[in-house]
Amino acid sequence: MLDECLSRSSQSQGEPRVFAKGHILTIPRNALTLALRIVGLLMAALAFYLMLGVIVGRTASHAAHDSLVSFLAVGDTGKKHRVFASLLEGQLAVSGDLAAEDHAHPVDALVMLGDNFYMHGLRREEIVDRVATNLVYPYCRFVQLDGSRSAEVSEACPVDKAFLPKRPIYAVLGNHDLGSPESAALQQDVVPEFVSNWSLRGDVAVVRELGQGVSLIMVNTEVRPLRAKGRHELARALEASEGPWRIIAGHRPMAIGKEGNAPEKFDGSLDFEAWVAGAIREAGVHVHLYLSGHHHSLQVIEGGGELGPDLHVVVGSGARLRDIVGDHPKRVFEAPELGFGRVDLVAGDGGESLEVSVFQSPVIPLLRFGGPKRVGQWSLTLQGDLIRFE
Repeated sequence: MLDECLSRSSQSQGEPRVFAKGHILTIPRNALTLALRIVGLLMAALAFYLMLGVIVGRTASHAAHDSLVSFLAVGDTGKKHRVFASLLEGQLAVSGDLAAEDHAHPVDALVMLGDNFYMHGLRREEIVDRVATNLVYPYCRFVQLDGSRSAEVSEACPVDKAFLPKRPIYAVLGNHDLGSPESAALQQDVVPEFVSNWSLRGDVAVVRELGQGVSLIMVNTEVRPLRAKGRHELARALEASEGPWRIIAGHRPMAIGKEGNAPEKFDGSLDFEAWVAGAIREAGVHVHLYLSGHHHSLQVIEGGGELGPDLHVVVGSGARLRDIVGDHPKRVFEAPELGFGRVDLVAGDGGESLEVSVFQSPVIPLLRFGGPKRVGQWSLTLQGDLIRFE
């Protein structure tokens, strides 16, 4: 009987056979083809949905608020992409949430906290591909493409930018950005030819005035060695900043080192914490917030005293993760998760305050549903008083 069935099946114009409990079931080839096409269409639709989330953004879930000045911050983003990046690449999960947060509550700037191009910085022979892959495609909502070479990367951002606000992208160098001798100069001088609102300087410190009394001091934490001259340059930048709200942004954290509980020494006599704290004391100004990356996680540390700024926020998980090490005595929040930060100057009944939010993103874009997840929020008064919102 079975041989007879096999014989008849072999004559049935090659239709696929499925074996079940000793019987042979025949599935019409047209039905199988249709099923495969439906699956393919569903996968294509999912990929398009995730790509749209990266480019345009979806509505975030938390309540709206009125900001006088605001910006988003993220670090350690420039990892080379794998296959099926729109489904599996961590950078695109975070950048999609950045776009969603900006869509819900537009910001005035995007701040990139270094390690913009892994693993060895930017090289001239690959600059078009790396700028398109690690900058234009992920941050399509934020980039301006009216530079002299923007046409070379514009296909990575197929969106009409007319309805989107123009705002700067402020960036600093990270240690991986110095892996090739030409990388720093390429990021400073050539990347703006592709992305016209990209702004990175290799100076020790550069002041960016955001308006409404908010000064953003971008620090090159990769200066070697740490000498008094560099500290004086940072102090002069702090003195020149208008304030009264001052935020330092750099790649390496000021409050923690490689072991999680000690500042990093870059030469035999001066550690980074002392270098920055000395510049703040020399300038005689109040610094409210220190933003950094380098550690591939989300961390918040209370400052003040020897730690200088009132609050230290690490958002160095813009593309990949590492475990949090050490047991810092003043760490008030930690999460080994992908994510980013947001800073808002808001006006309330009690006066102005600086609100700092930390957002967690999924490890891959495939898991992006419901908008970015805010996992912590802190508020700073002008005098430096700190409040955490649960």
